Amino acid sequence: MATSYQSAGTSEEVPVDSFATANFKMPGGAVPLNTATHSVLPVGVVIPTRNCVALLERHLDCLRELMPRVEQVVVVDSASTDGTPELLHKQLRHPRIEFLQHPPGLYESWNFGVRQVRARYTYIATAGDAITPAGLRSLCAAAEDLEADVVISKPTFCDPEGAALPDEAWPVDDIISTLRLSKPYRLHKIEALLFALTSISSALTGSCASDLFRTEQLQRYPFSPSYGGAGDGAWGLENALNVRWAAVPGRFSQFVRHPKAGSPGKHHGLDGERFEKLARQVIEEGLRFGLITTHEVERFRFEELLDALSRYLRSKTEFDRQRRQSFPWILWPSSWRARNHRNEAWDQLCRLRARALEQCRDAWH
Repeated sequence: MATSYQSAGTSEEVPVDSFATANFKMPGGAVPLNTATHSVLPVGVVIPTRNCVALLERHLDCLRELMPRVEQVVVVDSASTDGTPELLHKQLRHPRIEFLQHPPGLYESWNFGVRQVRARYTYIATAGDAITPAGLRSLCAAAEDLEADVVISKPTFCDPEGAALPDEAWPVDDIISTLRLSKPYRLHKIEALLFALTSISSALTGSCASDLFRTEQLQRYPFSPSYGGAGDGAWGLENALNVRWAAVPGRFSQFVRHPKAGSPGKHHGLDGERFEKLARQVIEEGLRFGLITTHEVERFRFEELLDALSRYLRSKTEFDRQRRQSFPWILWPSSWRARNHRNEAWDQLCRLRARALEQCRDAWH
């Protein structure tokens, strides 16, 4: 298995589209996949839809480019009434394409589509969000070479009309900058857990339309519908230890920001109390099933980290509550105290994570 770590002090920069090329090669010159532009990737594309004709009209060019380059296509529509399934029937051609119906339910429909995939990897093409064929090939090559189950990357942002929007920080940015990555990298399980535990307001997966999943693992660990619109965010924390994570520092996908809609990078439906409960559950189950050892919990001070996480979430909840009051929060001493407690807890959380990541680097790199 080939892994890589960009050592401290590296100043090499990664161009935005540096990995979106047909000649993408992994560390050591290995090319695990056929890099010919039109070769077929072992990828099943799941296209979940519901009344999204307006978004698909711009998205179709990207989908048509992917058709000859992937092994399988599964369209899952949920009772659309605007002609969405008819449009896709007309515009998409593939020897192994299925057009299926599933009752409304975001993650239930995703899971249903994933269960139909027989290809080695699954790509979830959410309506309007696009990836280049070369970008998908890059994710697939990283998964193959690094033996990863999930490969995450960062998209660019646009509005529904395609106009560029300002960038925003996601957990994948934290991973890339903290580990100083200039090439695809597979995280050690401790690193994945540390980043998941500190991805509090955003999903570790970011946008699933910028990621690639090993089908077997996504079928084994489906998205939970019990977290509202935060199912993908909860999935990243729930499965920090269950799957092998990798990050690619190139940008070759696009995420559509919808007016008044939450980002898939945001944990809507996963509040502080639920986040803390899930974080503790992940470590408890990791110990129970041998995914992490008692020695590792002690060595990397996870109990201290969880305590700092708890203090941060409690103080953040209190500060957010006071900010929502009709009277300006800046005039309340209690609001300033809550803010200071939040910041102090966050600083301690970051120090504990930095120390643990440094231990990881010394031990495994």
